[in-house]
Amino acid sequence: MRKTKVEGVIEYGDRLIFVETPEKQKIVTSYEGELILKALSHGEASGKLSVHSRFHVPLGATLMVTDGAKVARDGVLFTWDPYTNPIMTDVGVWCGSWTSSKTRRCAKSWTSSPDGASG
Repeated sequence: MRKTKVEGVIEYGDRLIFVETPEKQKIVTSYEGELILKALSHGEASGKLSVHSRFHVPLGATLMVTDGAKVARDGVLFTWDPYTNPIMTDVGVWCGSWTSSKTRRCAKSWTSSPDGASG
């Protein structure tokens, strides 16, 4: 879980790519994604925000904030499991098998799993 140390406004970086699940969770599918925290500069009373922090968002993380959202101090930005290495694929795109001797032809409606089940 990654939290902010100051309050500010969150912006999604250019390379942050995610998918939305049916439960409305945003799962990051890019290796180079980042969140940008804009906050008031130290000692500045005007309303001008500048970049305060940049947070690397790991592959498979669940975003807890939306683009342009205001976040409070200690607000949760994203959560992830640091002890797993997620494997992600688009449904119907991966057309191989785990062994080269059992390679199958691609079909848009065909998907495969490591245990050999297809659907």
